[in-house]
Amino acid sequence: MSWCLGVSVGKMLSRAFSIRNPQSAIRNFCLFLLAAIIPLNVPAQTTAVVHLKDGRTEKIVFEAAQFESADNALVRGQASGRRVEFRAPEIWQIEFGAEPLPRGSTEQLWLNDGTRLTGQIAQWNGPQRPIVQSDLFRSLAVWDDAIIGLTRGWPPLPRLPAAAADKDLLCTTDGDQMIGRFLQIDMAAVGFRSDLGTISCPRAKVSALVLAPRKVAKPEETPWVLRFANDDRVWTKSWGIESGRLRCAIGGSNPTVPAGLLRRAVHLDPSVEVFSRIQPQNFTMQPLLDGTRAIIVDHGPGDCALRVGTREYLFGLFLRPECELDYALSDGDEFFLAELGLSTELTEDKDSPAGGFAHRARASFAVGDGPWKTFALDSRAAPVAVALPLAGARRLRIRVEAADDWGCGAHVVLGEPVLTKNKR
Repeated sequence: MSWCLGVSVGKMLSRAFSIRNPQSAIRNFCLFLLAAIIPLNVPAQTTAVVHLKDGRTEKIVFEAAQFESADNALVRGQASGRRVEFRAPEIWQIEFGAEPLPRGSTEQLWLNDGTRLTGQIAQWNGPQRPIVQSDLFRSLAVWDDAIIGLTRGWPPLPRLPAAAADKDLLCTTDGDQMIGRFLQIDMAAVGFRSDLGTISCPRAKVSALVLAPRKVAKPEETPWVLRFANDDRVWTKSWGIESGRLRCAIGGSNPTVPAGLLRRAVHLDPSVEVFSRIQPQNFTMQPLLDGTRAIIVDHGPGDCALRVGTREYLFGLFLRPECELDYALSDGDEFFLAELGLSTELTEDKDSPAGGFAHRARASFAVGDGPWKTFALDSRAAPVAVALPLAGARRLRIRVEAADDWGCGAHVVLGEPVLTKNKR
């Protein structure tokens, strides 16, 4: 069979490239090469998953995104053979399939709007726009009053240490802390003045530099949080993707970066209320281990980041079994949106090839006086999306239970929970 097929192909090629007509043979040969080569050079289609504020999820073949103003803000793509567009007020989150990036630096740059970049301040010698060398943007100039700190080491400090009023704070790798006034910084050293005098501390000895508290941008002024493949995050009010490049506004600059590095874009505008900032009306806690807190807001124990697997969250709730929370809802609440999973940050067996045994728990939600909707959670599973319609309901209850007799390791993470509001 294969011999016959080879003869047939050979005859077809011999006719196509017959030397009786050299020009035709050359033309046909070039067309044959183009047909064979072009498909290899066509880039793979980029897909994106768009989560909408009404609970719907749409997977699209991504074309472009543009977010600059209310009347020019959309995501374009193809879904099931039809062209689709989503406006910014409809979108809660956009996911891209970015792969992790190797770390190029051990320093983290913090801006006052919540932006965190992996990079180094290459030059900062006075009131100007410091030059930052970043894993993402390579060379970036930001306004100096947008910078609130620089930390060394990976993973970074989960939260910047508090500085005294109107004073800067310098922390060294030896554990020393000095309060005073930051003078200058370059690739070699940090200049700092304290009651002990003026020093030049080698850059490698500085673990954290925290500037005096400054005005933090209002969330509605920077409603988008961009999360990149190296876990950096950027808060911005303007960004777009076109022809494979992403551009955004950061600290007075508008840098660009390959769009393939973007992992997630979370939309936090005035029609969204961050759920973790809401105090429950009633709650009960019966932690399985004495002396532990069943509810921690916006971080995990010891100020560690909220994380399910490799997915890290900017805000949310860390819940241990057994606890139940009861929240009051307002007339304008339309949907409860969140991601739900188990964190093994504190209990996973790092030396086991399989990551130790799997923890299990149950998380249940009840809207109004309706029935409980239960999610069975496993520490080896990816987070699941939760979308609950709330229209007309006056309360939302959340319950966390251990699925095993020994369930102290079943730490439930409610990642980036929000309440969406109606537009009336």
